[in-house]
Amino acid sequence: MASLVYLTYDGLLDPLGRSQIFPYLKYVINNLDREIGPRLTIVSFEKKGYQFEAGYQSIKNFFDEHCVVWCELQFCGSGSFPRKILFWIESAIRVNSLLLKAKPDWIHSRGVVPLILSYPSLVWLPSKFIFDIRGFFFLELLQKRIASILLRSLVFFGDYFERMLIKKADYVIVLTDNLCRKLVVDKLISADKVSVIPCAADFKRFFVVDREAKLNQRRRLGIQDGQLVI
Repeated sequence: MASLVYLTYDGLLDPLGRSQIFPYLKYVINNLDREIGPRLTIVSFEKKGYQFEAGYQSIKNFFDEHCVVWCELQFCGSGSFPRKILFWIESAIRVNSLLLKAKPDWIHSRGVVPLILSYPSLVWLPSKFIFDIRGFFFLELLQKRIASILLRSLVFFGDYFERMLIKKADYVIVLTDNLCRKLVVDKLISADKVSVIPCAADFKRFFVVDREAKLNQRRRLGIQDGQLVI
């Protein structure tokens, strides 16, 4: 039976995870043949206290019922620059330890961040990988004004590295037809190795915050009633 590891830096309990990622995974899992697989492992980065979020148990139960392994890593919160560097190093170690142990046939990365974290495994393992592109992450950073020459150089390198990963990918998923055509025209990948899956969301999975909860949150943050927040 084949095996696949799905990597996402966005947590499944975030609004984006609830409304976009989990419905996608749920559809895929419900349409898998349990006899031939593939065996599925999902790795996500969840914010602190995620176990107490509404919906956590239902997601976990669904995965358990379908024999899906869910590895919940911690999302990088606020902190100093050295602390964040340490976080990324620890995350890379954990992700690659998991992949080297699982030795999956396929690695599906949602976005460039988990793909960078798992790059050592892409080199060491014979696994094929799917690059699920959510946009050109580093190119978008380059469009911002970055004063530091060092940071700008790192972003340039990141953009080069991201394009290299596209070329090396066994399959690529993009959000729009325009991006699909651009990748083919720029000869980053052949037309038979790329598909378009438009961005979609299940709005029923957004938890609507009532007015009283919003007012309480404003008071905790010291925002006066009627004060405009941009």
